[in-house]
Amino acid sequence: MLMNLPKISGLLLSLSGNKAKIEVAASCGKAELIELLRWLPWKHQLSFFDHFYPSNSEPGAYVFVQRNEGLCIYMLGNHGWSSEWRKQSPEFLAAYIFLNSEKHRQDSGSNYELGLEEVFRTPWEQ
Repeated sequence: MLMNLPKISGLLLSLSGNKAKIEVAASCGKAELIELLRWLPWKHQLSFFDHFYPSNSEPGAYVFVQRNEGLCIYMLGNHGWSSEWRKQSPEFLAAYIFLNSEKHRQDSGSNYELGLEEVFRTPWEQ
């Protein structure tokens, strides 16, 4: 069951079944994204598209983020490949999301979207 997103300026939540989308408005800054990452509940995952990841086959990469207590981890992937889970700070990941949201907004003129879903198994349980 998805948790309710706290009121964070510049983030708009829409629910669809057991998945959610979080729209990142132009008014959303890095501080709000850090707040989102620090809120991310156990067994929930954020996802977003990295427009900058270099690849020979498919451009870009999908990024998946989970949190356990104060620790964030992320993994990259695209068609047929994925990286290992890596530890990273909420501050770094917020800057990573912010950079991609600015690129998306510049290219498309629309708000950037993050995915939010419940996961049934985490890397800590493997």
